Amino acid sequence: MRDAAGKAEEIASKQKNIAARYAGSIGSALEKVGSEMQGADDAAIGKYAKELGSTIQSFAKDVEDRKLSDVAGMAEDFGRKQPLAFLGLAALAGLVASRVLTASADRRAPAASSPGSTQDGSNTQREGQR
Repeated sequence: MRDAAGKAEEIASKQKNIAARYAGSIGSALEKVGSEMQGADDAAIGKYAKELGSTIQSFAKDVEDRKLSDVAGMAEDFGRKQPLAFLGLAALAGLVASRVLTASADRRAPAASSPGSTQDGSNTQREGQR
């Protein structure tokens, strides 16, 4: 039983590190976009995006360096200190999860046939009804 718990913790830790790297990449991209926006007409939004990206990157680095048991407390503290960034990360995590689930879904649905056609491809509608 202890081997199974240890294995589960090891797998969860690896997944935590993968998620932290993804979050860091998203933070980096957001920071770059924010910098570009600051140079354009959207300086206020750009500043916010750049700060949010920087915050996400530092959080991701902290998560990757910690034990899995410490991450829950960090997430709670981060949510209190940076509620908008926390919500942004939650939304991004939801988006990533939905994309992963959509990509892995079985897409072998039978092809829908159009009304009036048969399996051999011939059309059963009369010429006058078109």
